[in-house]
Amino acid sequence: MNRTTLLGLGVVVVLLAGFFFFFYTPRGTETTSDTSTTSTPAQITTKTAQEDSAEYSIDVQYPEFGIPVFDAEISKSVHAAVEELKKQAATDKPVANGFRKYELYGRVSGTYLDENIANAKIVLAQDFGGAHPLPIVVTFNFDRKTGTLFTLDSALARLGLTLPQMASEAKAQLDATLGKDIIAPEGADAKAENYQTFIVGVNSVTFIFQPYQVAPYSAGTPEVVFARQ
Repeated sequence: MNRTTLLGLGVVVVLLAGFFFFFYTPRGTETTSDTSTTSTPAQITTKTAQEDSAEYSIDVQYPEFGIPVFDAEISKSVHAAVEELKKQAATDKPVANGFRKYELYGRVSGTYLDENIANAKIVLAQDFGGAHPLPIVVTFNFDRKTGTLFTLDSALARLGLTLPQMASEAKAQLDATLGKDIIAPEGADAKAENYQTFIVGVNSVTFIFQPYQVAPYSAGTPEVVFARQ
């Protein structure tokens, strides 16, 4: 193996290590179990979706809370991503055409559970043979008092803000943290599709932007945080 090949392999290893550190390291999201006696008992466990075939490989971990409605929503989302990759692999046949397997892998980046709310953040990564995997942050929020999933409207209601008001403040926060690294300011415009990835916490609501949504891949997944009323 020549020096150029060794150097190339070294760069790949460093990039992959950086990817897992940056995107899979939890960022301020708690993991806890519910000890309340006033609500349905629940506890967080981890489930895994794994498959391996000639054309694709899948290894995704996701949480289960013991809350049937919430667990069903999480499972539906994860398995939709699994089926999407399998369908693409069946169409493209990457290995049969001389490329590497398609991959989908993911880990739980954070969870929270108390008598009022439950939330989860999962980072999925799709690898379709490009320069690097494409990470996708997926979030889930459940209001245990009403027995319903949080929507963007219900999250905004916790802030006492309209979407335009929140988006304006979000842009100000992004300007302060990213500055000239912002390459797509329209990714933070006051449109519902720009703010579908969020975590409703005890004291705050955090909105998360996907890679490339507002900033380069190297900026990761920028976040803006708002205090709850």
